[in-house]
Amino acid sequence: MRKVTFILLIYVALFVTLSIFTVAGKDNNSNILSGKDKDHPVKNSSDSDSDSDDDDHHKYCPDLDSDNEFDDVKYKHCTESDSDSDSDSDNDRDKKNSNNNNSNNNKKQQKEQSKRLSFIEWSHTNNKTYSSHEFKCRFKKFKSNIKFIERYNRCNPNSTMELSLTRFADLSHKEFKHIYLSNLNISDIPQVIITNQTATPPPSSKLKTSLTENAKWVRPMNIDWRVWGFVSSVKDQGGCGSCYAFSAVGALESQYFRINQRMLDFSEQELVDCSSIYGNSGCRGGWMHNCFRYIQNYGISLESSYPYEDKVSQCRAFGNKKEVKIQIYVMIPQHDENALADAVATDGPVSVAYDASAREFMYYTKGIFFSESCNQKIVTHAVVAVGYGTENGVDYWILKNSWGANWGEQGYFRMKRNTEDKCGIAIAASYPLL
Repeated sequence: MRKVTFILLIYVALFVTLSIFTVAGKDNNSNILSGKDKDHPVKNSSDSDSDSDDDDHHKYCPDLDSDNEFDDVKYKHCTESDSDSDSDSDNDRDKKNSNNNNSNNNKKQQKEQSKRLSFIEWSHTNNKTYSSHEFKCRFKKFKSNIKFIERYNRCNPNSTMELSLTRFADLSHKEFKHIYLSNLNISDIPQVIITNQTATPPPSSKLKTSLTENAKWVRPMNIDWRVWGFVSSVKDQGGCGSCYAFSAVGALESQYFRINQRMLDFSEQELVDCSSIYGNSGCRGGWMHNCFRYIQNYGISLESSYPYEDKVSQCRAFGNKKEVKIQIYVMIPQHDENALADAVATDGPVSVAYDASAREFMYYTKGIFFSESCNQKIVTHAVVAVGYGTENGVDYWILKNSWGANWGEQGYFRMKRNTEDKCGIAIAASYPLL
């Protein structure tokens, strides 16, 4: 009897032990599945930054931690305020002030919740929707961008430009450059730019003698071709790296109006699809002078007959009616801002390219853009120079972008002028003549 009782006790002990391990295992698995909160994009502020990102997360939101790029040397004179302190510094402060733990935690949660509400409002305004994984990642990038903007505005009280949240506020700087900018090195520019060669105009050409060769001519102090109706409406290139096509078409539309007193809307998509025969790369960038070579030989269709698609498609230009051809295209001597200003003043809007990779450009809202991070040896974006002027003693260019009318100063921006071509605005300037 004692032996039977002893055996029963052993079985009971084993059963209890196995039950404990089974329950513990289930709890652990439950924590693993729920820890990412896969079904709820909006989480409590206390756990918003606590989870590490898995591989699946990075599919929706790559380069999560690539933008912790605050320049400590650049901002060493500027102390960090409470408004942009990150959670790590808040935690350090909590440890040093243990008596104020509850108060600090409440403030931290309030700031986190305020930023979360700002992000939700921003996403609604910009028609953004996210999966639960992507929401967390984009929110983290949004906070990083807020921190950069607040620190820049505080540390640069005399800046000529203002930074604020733009439609790019949920992107890392690396993503922004990958999606919206090209990476064209000036060594790729053909000798035609360096030697300032153009095709020889036909004898019937009515091209006037350059006013810059007339000793009596003085360049006007400022000019804005928008005032005279020479500039077409602002367009949006979307997520295709086709800025070169929009820049070339923008200059062409102005030149057409200058000759015919009529504004037509020409096809950027035709240049995206068809100008690869001259070295352009569809949605991966290109040069305006290559577009002009194409138009010089084949002409170009209207936007209405060859509409923009925000992607590369098969070239179908040869079945469309060509509305216009150009006689020649003019290349501005490299890095000569005076020559560029002369061309804008005498012949109208000019296609230009420059380095837009400075992080400040992501958040440009208004004012005169300038960044010490500019590299005149790198070309990343193309726009149209439609004028120039001076404000409070600062010379600037007036530039038409292709990111929609809600960006910058109603689709335009101003860039500091006469900077020894710091940002490369005069490195690949060109324009067509009809």
